[in-house]
Amino acid sequence: MLFRKFAAVGFALVLAAAAVGAPPATTAAGRPPDISGIWGAAFIQSLSENPPFLPEGLKRFNSTKPEDDPLGKCMPPGIPRLMNLLFPFEVIQTPKVVYFLMEYGQHVRRIYIDGKHPVNPDPTWHGYSTGRWEGRTLVVDTIGFNEDTWLDMRGHPHSDALHVIERYTLSEDGKTLKQEVTIDDPKMYSKPWQTATSKHPKMPEGTHIEEYICVPG
Repeated sequence: MLFRKFAAVGFALVLAAAAVGAPPATTAAGRPPDISGIWGAAFIQSLSENPPFLPEGLKRFNSTKPEDDPLGKCMPPGIPRLMNLLFPFEVIQTPKVVYFLMEYGQHVRRIYIDGKHPVNPDPTWHGYSTGRWEGRTLVVDTIGFNEDTWLDMRGHPHSDALHVIERYTLSEDGKTLKQEVTIDDPKMYSKPWQTATSKHPKMPEGTHIEEYICVPG
């Protein structure tokens, strides 16, 4: 019931974004674009139909059962799954840190601009993220994951060696944030692989992130 409620809210927001235009995005010379605001859901069920599994990765994937899904136990989704659920998110942009405030689970991501990864970071659900600007694109580089999440709803696995590169590109009209992701996990996959591309629509002024409460099961 809870999932249906928020799925309906997310879908309604996407429809609203299509009907209400956003002002054009402008970028001053030498400055990154402003991606602040609320962005709609871009649901992806499977990141790839045929990722380049290593034997261990394939073994773990084939042994996965729906009841093993960490989300059913109210566990954090991990990255990049958190960004591909049926829920919007808000971006607060500062020169040194870009914050992703997620409706799902009220999770907060901190992207440290021009920062460095810590050496041997403590493993966490969403890892440690640094970022840099390449023109209109925010490149997010994340390491330091635990092994307790799925990459997507199909249950594609990962290890503690997971390295995720996300690219968020603002469209010229400022209405869309395109997301491209590369997965690199030498324990589960034979080579880095790119996932399905998603596009997050800009939500109208006045849109707010809703409260989210998870009930196990």
